[in-house]
Amino acid sequence: MYLKRMITFELPGADIRKLDLREKIHMIKEIGAEIVVIFANSYIEGYCYYPSKFAKTHPDLNGRDLFMEILNTAHKEKLKVYAYLNAKFNGKHILKEIPDSQCIRPDGSPIGINNVVMMCISSPSAEYFNAFKTIF
Repeated sequence: MYLKRMITFELPGADIRKLDLREKIHMIKEIGAEIVVIFANSYIEGYCYYPSKFAKTHPDLNGRDLFMEILNTAHKEKLKVYAYLNAKFNGKHILKEIPDSQCIRPDGSPIGINNVVMMCISSPSAEYFNAFKTIF
């Protein structure tokens, strides 16, 4: 059985203003990866890494479509790409758009950490994230 090596290109912890995509993607290829998972949005604040009609775009992008840049760079290196769409965590700003989207405990207290809320997949947030599939 042949196993493929897959690496996640985690953008939430990166300084995307200084990110050298060619260097990072080349390094992923050099260590033997065949597949790269690219974050479409952040699990920290829910920001998107591309111009989105449905969610807040990362403030450091300044009009860039970082997701597409990474996708194109990875394809040039002959890497297969999976898009990672986080539908589990989001920034508290989502509660203004979808007030009842946060998971709650049996006692009614919300689940989350600091400015990050845990999304309930049984809430109207499912429709919100379903809209993302029109992009890819």
